[in-house]
Amino acid sequence: MLLLTWALFSVDVCLAGTPSPFGRKALAGRFSLGFHPSFVKNNNFLFFTHLGYGLNSSMSLTSHFSFQNTPFDAYAGLDLRAALLNHDRIKLDTYLGAHLGGLGNGYDAGAICNVDFFSSVGLVMAIDADILSGKNSANSPVHFIAGLDIPITRNMGFILNNAFALNRAAYRGFSGGLILFL
Repeated sequence: MLLLTWALFSVDVCLAGTPSPFGRKALAGRFSLGFHPSFVKNNNFLFFTHLGYGLNSSMSLTSHFSFQNTPFDAYAGLDLRAALLNHDRIKLDTYLGAHLGGLGNGYDAGAICNVDFFSSVGLVMAIDADILSGKNSANSPVHFIAGLDIPITRNMGFILNNAFALNRAAYRGFSGGLILFL
């Protein structure tokens, strides 16, 4: 509860956007639908939605959209996520993509590691980089994300993430996301 309180009242505004809620990707031939709200200081609210599709057993494609009441632009992006390691309890993925809006247009890249514990509850760790283009290229944020991936039912999961800034352009943040597998 202390971590949740600290995170909700100490986060900075999300400028560049974020990829899909870190956790499990859509399975082959199935869709995932994610909802990823964040409340940030100064009463700013950001709401991300994600729609993913499993292309095969090791790749998925995910689109992202944000709606927010902040002075920053809305966000739309698309990324391709691929499995590098798919062990029984340890999964390592990488993703590449592009986005429009947020702090500026650009590219996304990162790596996600899921380690399952206790009936599939997982620890999630990720490195996320937004490589901005044009006049904002010097403000490209890089984050380390840590969180929990909690299955609720076979077709629904909940993600809690805390983003840590790895450079000056990055932000600190806390979010929760609900993912439905259709």
